[in-house]
Amino acid sequence: KSFLTTRAQAIYDEFISDNAPKQVNLKSVNQKQIRDDLLSGNVTNQLFNAAEDEIIKLMVINKLFILT
Repeated sequence: KSFLTTRAQAIYDEFISDNAPKQVNLKSVNQKQIRDDLLSGNVTNQLFNAAEDEIIKLMVINKLFILT
């Protein structure tokens, strides 16, 4: 396995999988896409982009909620 694939799998295992010890709140479609790409070996630098965008949006919404 490449370094990128190994690191992506570690991130998935820790933060995204159903049994992740530090699971983040992601839409199931994003979670499934990441899992499918990992299983198929389609690991690129953009693998987590949709998840990152989703998390940032949630953080902004939560910050706005706290400030109001």
